[in-house]
Amino acid sequence: MDQQNTGLKTFKQKIVYFWDYHKWKVLIPAAALIFILTFLGSYLEEIKEPALVIAIVNGRDTSSAENLILEDYVKERRIDVEKTPLRIEGGFLHPKVMDEKASADSTVVAGIQKYTAMLTNGTIDVTISTTWAVEEYEKADSYCDLSELLPSNLYEELEERLYYCKNQSGKSIPVGIRLDRDSCFGEFYEDGIPVLTVSAYSTRKEEAVAFIEWLHISGIF
Repeated sequence: MDQQNTGLKTFKQKIVYFWDYHKWKVLIPAAALIFILTFLGSYLEEIKEPALVIAIVNGRDTSSAENLILEDYVKERRIDVEKTPLRIEGGFLHPKVMDEKASADSTVVAGIQKYTAMLTNGTIDVTISTTWAVEEYEKADSYCDLSELLPSNLYEELEERLYYCKNQSGKSIPVGIRLDRDSCFGEFYEDGIPVLTVSAYSTRKEEAVAFIEWLHISGIF
């Protein structure tokens, strides 16, 4: 007597039979569920209010520096990254405008536009970039005056490292701090001086100051 016709299948045969005839009924809903859960997880993560958002512009592979921030700084500040994540936005390339050899393909332009939007809408709090990238935004008053932002004692200790730009009024103000070329950030900049700035549009300036203090204490400036 035929085992399939009598229903006397083994457990393995039942599994094979079920899979042959019902696999798409299982796979399609499962794939849809995975997509929904992934999208929902990304969305919930994105809408969390971050502790700080740091942008790295023109840096080469900065993974070790990013790991330092995500591990040491988070630990030092006791940041609960589950509730308030610390975000690092990398991959921005801002070529020298006056350099005829500079690449300005669609990817680079899109990256500059994205960075500009994130800077001016207050998403980015701190930027680490090269001098020419800083100078592109100086006339827009995009940066904090560090003489007003930093505590007086910290400002005095960092005074020799200050980087100045002119604002809309033509006044030269300290907008950045030059990083040590031998530091974990400086080594990723072969061309140009790495400079740290704080966005004038940031709503997390207090945390930005704490980040600068940590960099100073850690000897990264």
